Amino acid sequence: MGELMGPRGSRPSLGYAGFVMFAAHILSAATGLLFTIMVVRSLTQAEFGIWQNMGDLVFYFTVLENVVPFWSKRFVARGFEGSGKTGLACSTLLGASVALLYGVLAPLIMSIMGVGGSYLLPYMLISIQVFEIYVLRGLGAVLHPNRPQAVGYAIAVKEITKLVAGFIFLLKLGLGLLGVVLSVLLAHAVQLTFNFLMARGFLGGDFNWSYVREWGKGSFLPIYSFFGQRIPTLALFVLFAYAGDVARSYYGAAQAVGVVVFYSSFMAYALYPRLLAGTGQGRSSGPEDVERSLKLVLMFAIPLTLGAILIPDLLLAGLFRRPEYVAACPVLMVLAPYYAFASLTSVMGSIVSGTEKVDAKAEVPVRELVRTRLFAYYSLFYATGAYLVALSLLFIPSSPGPLDAALTLALLSLGVSVANFTVVYALARRCMEFSFPWRSTARYALASGAMCLALLFLPRIYRLSYALLAVGLGGVIYVALLSAIDKEARELLRTLVDVIRRRGRRS
Repeated sequence: MGELMGPRGSRPSLGYAGFVMFAAHILSAATGLLFTIMVVRSLTQAEFGIWQNMGDLVFYFTVLENVVPFWSKRFVARGFEGSGKTGLACSTLLGASVALLYGVLAPLIMSIMGVGGSYLLPYMLISIQVFEIYVLRGLGAVLHPNRPQAVGYAIAVKEITKLVAGFIFLLKLGLGLLGVVLSVLLAHAVQLTFNFLMARGFLGGDFNWSYVREWGKGSFLPIYSFFGQRIPTLALFVLFAYAGDVARSYYGAAQAVGVVVFYSSFMAYALYPRLLAGTGQGRSSGPEDVERSLKLVLMFAIPLTLGAILIPDLLLAGLFRRPEYVAACPVLMVLAPYYAFASLTSVMGSIVSGTEKVDAKAEVPVRELVRTRLFAYYSLFYATGAYLVALSLLFIPSSPGPLDAALTLALLSLGVSVANFTVVYALARRCMEFSFPWRSTARYALASGAMCLALLFLPRIYRLSYALLAVGLGGVIYVALLSAIDKEARELLRTLVDVIRRRGRRS
């Protein structure tokens, strides 16, 4: 844990950058909930549905957002001159083209969906959001290998801006749906500006057409990965179709809480570019980085998982303020370990992706690419995703009730998550020899056990403030005990305190 922060231009840090990303996503979850509350209070039910529809449209028009950044990030991490500038220019051009296409099609889409012409302005403004997302991905491809913590800072800035803008546009000015769209656009604009200021020092070199040709040849791979990752979501449609909206609400409520466990994977956010830099420029980056990243992820994943299993009723009832969601406790108790295995799979995937050398010479040979472990890694999710959908079709229709159906899907998803981890772990071990940190895992489990003992005796009070208090109490107990028995935890905590002090002195 000795190398937690690096100077400008050095290899990306592990502990500090990971913690910033983890904290930024926790903040994003909290601010997202508050923003949604403001939106619900400011819009009619019909307008809220229209806003959801806008989100669906943004999703479909940003399918290509990672086509360029996927490769430009790898080239930037390996130090290929001009790759950052070339990637950003291509992402900007692609974003402008897709945004223009959306602007042309928006009136037709509204007509097909039966949306009134009075909502034309908000729908047209979404084209700006589409453009912003593409540019943000291009900037992220520059920052991730060079200043990964800046990506986390930008997320925090965006979320705070969105809350402030929402308060002004929705609660003060009463702009309704237009205010929602303006809040999101302003938040993305601030995030984009912040990212550009952080990335401008890494945009040197000339625009390189040879990079564009190589990325074009390999553009199928990020698209292939995108759709493979989305196949498991088809099981949610099966759940809704055969078990109804109540089953979907149980699963969705448990998902909203359980996904926080997956945020622990961001503790290894800097691992991928470090491995790429090591394979591309001969710099040492290997098993010690992997083992350190696993420790960081497990340090957070274990207590989060056990906490979700132990007090699911407090979390669900406190967050959603409806006692009926307490019934979803069994679903959350299964989804928590599901997300824990998913976070570990993400780390293993970073090893497979980061050690792949097929593009190490600034070329993307397609014939070799489809024979790599990287392609096998992305193909895995097609197989296990299709298996999950098939099993869902087999078992969910025969479930006796909505809760049973939701629990069935959770159990099936957990099984698939374990299978994914097992296969990707085997792939990662073939890419690099590393040791799993069993001793550290035991210490994290011991500290988490003490936390669980304290939480076990808490009275059941279903309020958000009480749920937050319980989470805070558990966190304090865990950090205190772990700091006493684990050297790496002490070093991470010391680094964070030092950074906060330095920031305070500057301000």
